[in-house]
Amino acid sequence: MHGLVVANTVVAATACSVWDIYGSLQVVTIINTFLPDVLGTVKVLEGDGQVGTLLNVTFPPGTPGVGYMKEKITKVNNKKRVKETQTLKGGFWH
Repeated sequence: MHGLVVANTVVAATACSVWDIYGSLQVVTIINTFLPDVLGTVKVLEGDGQVGTLLNVTFPPGTPGVGYMKEKITKVNNKKRVKETQTLKGGFWH
């Protein structure tokens, strides 16, 4: 299955500041600390946040589907502030 998930959120910060967090593994700490009831928890299985990094996401209770997702970061473009991942197991539509 192929799909695209996009979210646009207005934040009171510069794009550079947001990308400094989202474009690195700092985003894992933010999600696990402040958003576990919304996004679940993320564990870094392997890597440093760049291409090839493997992550395991455990969704919060009540999320439809299998409850987890293993994904691989396949693209990081710091100039365009783009990150792409590929779901390897589980996911929203599993």
